[in-house]
Amino acid sequence: CMKSPLLVILIICIAVSLLSWYSQGAINDDIEIKWCKGDRWVYEYISQGINYKIEYEVLGKENVTIEGKKYYVYRVKLQKNNQAIYCLYRVNDLAEVGYFSENVTKIFDPPVRKFEFLKGSQKWWVNTTLIIKMGDSVRKQNISIYYEYLGKKKISIGNKKYTCHVVKEILN
Repeated sequence: CMKSPLLVILIICIAVSLLSWYSQGAINDDIEIKWCKGDRWVYEYISQGINYKIEYEVLGKENVTIEGKKYYVYRVKLQKNNQAIYCLYRVNDLAEVGYFSENVTKIFDPPVRKFEFLKGSQKWWVNTTLIIKMGDSVRKQNISIYYEYLGKKKISIGNKKYTCHVVKEILN
């Protein structure tokens, strides 16, 4: 149980290969969200005053059964601080089903809708149960996550320019 909210500012960098689901700058229900094997992007965020950079790579799509529920998901490799974590995002809406590393599995029930801003939402809450599995140990924790879409931002990485979406996330 957290005593104070964790503030994380995500700067979502949408690479050129992801522009297929970012149609002419419009954000609405008509956007078809598609990721393809090999798509890559970077998140930058600040947590407790420390800057972090996380690299993502889409490994493909697959059917999975988690806690008795079936999902069609993207499997995405997340690289952070020389550690690989594998995330599962529901294909139809990019809700995060869960993630796992060598030692731990974390599952969201229901999946966490982080990308609602693509449908025009400016602020939204997610209430979910976080199921944490470490070896034979299983722990469940009810959590609430608040998201606020702060708008677009143009950034440069090297000599390339990208349009990013800035989203604030607060975990209670």
